Amino acid sequence: MLFNRVLELTKKGHYLLRFLLCFGLVSAFVAVSLAQAEWSEASNASEMPSEPAFIDAGFKPVLGGGTGLSTPGNRTIVLPDGKILVAGNFQLANGVSKNGIARFNSDGTLDATFNTKSGVAGGAVSAMGVQSNGKIIIGGAFTSYAGQSVGFIARLEANGNFDSTFNNAGGIGNSAGAGGSITDISVLADDRIYISGNFTTYNGTTINRLARLQ
Repeated sequence: MLFNRVLELTKKGHYLLRFLLCFGLVSAFVAVSLAQAEWSEASNASEMPSEPAFIDAGFKPVLGGGTGLSTPGNRTIVLPDGKILVAGNFQLANGVSKNGIARFNSDGTLDATFNTKSGVAGGAVSAMGVQSNGKIIIGGAFTSYAGQSVGFIARLEANGNFDSTFNNAGGIGNSAGAGGSITDISVLADDRIYISGNFTTYNGTTINRLARLQ
């Protein structure tokens, strides 16, 4: 009788021991999972800006129109390499002569490899787009770029040089470019270009304020 009682307690103890072991393993697993989740949240938090939407004091490009004068940048495009194209009505970029268009490095310093020469003249740049080959389309109220006469629109090489192969032959009346200022440019995936603005002709052909270029 005593032997049977001892055996019963031993069995119960064995079941209890197994239960406690299982419970301990589950508890340990839960604790490790929670710790991993907390570590992941902390890691993500450390990668996020400490003050989202606040000014980045380390990024300080300056656009201007001369000593004591500020002028606007009308269009900004961030390029795949992180550099920033800015176009507008300015004549200086970080104190360097840059008429209407400039390119900055990702840290806000001026990209000296982007050579616009004398830039635009006769008016501001109000529209800009970039084609898949890196060439830059600009439009606005200007009538020349780098000393070359243009009809309110020009295409630049990726390094800022004037692309003379773009729109170099006029249509009816041999009048190249738009007949009035361009206010917006959109570049399609196939590199065709939509322009809109205050023009009523393009290359001498009547077209009212919206055109698509090949």
